[in-house]
Amino acid sequence: MNREFLMVVSIVTVLIAIGYLVSTFLTGKSSARFRSLVLLSLSLFWLIQVFIPKFRSDGELVDFAAFLRGSCFSHATVYAYRCYPQVLTPYLRRTSGITGFSGELKFGIDHLPRDIRNRRFPDLTQFINIWKSNQPIVVITTLEKLRHWGSDGLSPGWIIRKGQQYVILANR
Repeated sequence: MNREFLMVVSIVTVLIAIGYLVSTFLTGKSSARFRSLVLLSLSLFWLIQVFIPKFRSDGELVDFAAFLRGSCFSHATVYAYRCYPQVLTPYLRRTSGITGFSGELKFGIDHLPRDIRNRRFPDLTQFINIWKSNQPIVVITTLEKLRHWGSDGLSPGWIIRKGQQYVILANR
């Protein structure tokens, strides 16, 4: 099931449980209060379980950004491949490119001047040439999206850091 959908359902469930809890306190029925507290506890537990992977992946990206800033790859051009790790850019303290993904960024990308769009948001065909260049390139992607790497025509890179959800590759 879609993670965003689960997050919305979790939040709605917690809000319903809070509403039920308030109504039971207003009516004064102790057995209903107990049921509402149990419902609220279970819905909060579910909400936490749904949100924990999001917090873990964001924390992993923060660690990756700190690693890149303090490594020999600190001046390499950074791209995200087939994903949009939103927290990456602020923690890198510089811009990064994205290839193979547009999603919610599509409208803005389409309105950029062509030279900026090709540099910051190259399509996969353009990115193959960037990856093969002599310029040091670092790519961050999810382990799931890494499976598409070879079928997209990209030559193997060096895995320089691997987490539970993300991986960093370098071309040099």
